[in-house]
Amino acid sequence: MKPHRLAFCALGPYADEVEIDFDPLVEEGLFLIHGPTGAGKTFLLDALCYALYGDVPGERGRHTVRSDHAPLDVSTWAELEFTSQGHRWRVRRSPEHEAAKVRGEGTTRRLAEATLERREGDEWRAVAGKIREVNDEIAGLLGLTAEQFQQVILLPQVASSGSSDPTPRTARNCCARSSTRPSSGQHQSGSTTLPRAAGKQQPSMNVSLRTYVERPPSGGGP
Repeated sequence: MKPHRLAFCALGPYADEVEIDFDPLVEEGLFLIHGPTGAGKTFLLDALCYALYGDVPGERGRHTVRSDHAPLDVSTWAELEFTSQGHRWRVRRSPEHEAAKVRGEGTTRRLAEATLERREGDEWRAVAGKIREVNDEIAGLLGLTAEQFQQVILLPQVASSGSSDPTPRTARNCCARSSTRPSSGQHQSGSTTLPRAAGKQQPSMNVSLRTYVERPPSGGGP
């Protein structure tokens, strides 16, 4: 799977809409997600996992992903565009959550939703429109269940996963590697800035990429 674009709204520490374009990053082969504690680094991976599988690692689960900072008239959703098995896909999910009524005062309970579309030319064609159907399609496209994706790809931390995996939290946030890597060159770097996560104690965060390409031995030997 190659991610292209991740967008979400009222999710986790982010009260507003956030959009991340992965294409300029994955072209470099390796990029680093870094920032101060509490900046929202871990939740970017949680949002990607939620968009794919409708769940997040650890004890939080799908029922606690809505942002506590978002007003009731702002819907919670996550959307990911990615390439898998030679096609470009778009999956969108919304968790069950309390929302303001369209008419009148008060609130109403919105049910969880999920859709999956495949790009055909300049249009998106609907592939699945029910949660179970989307779950089955995603598992087939990626070849991983949600639990396997969390354990193998995200490397969840001990505290949130409840497992015996000793992988530290920083390992989960350190990097994401694409299926391609540069064929030549030296050290390259660049950065892009994401919106500030909601809350006074959450500083702004940068997503920086840094690619290292080994040079051939200078002596020409093995």
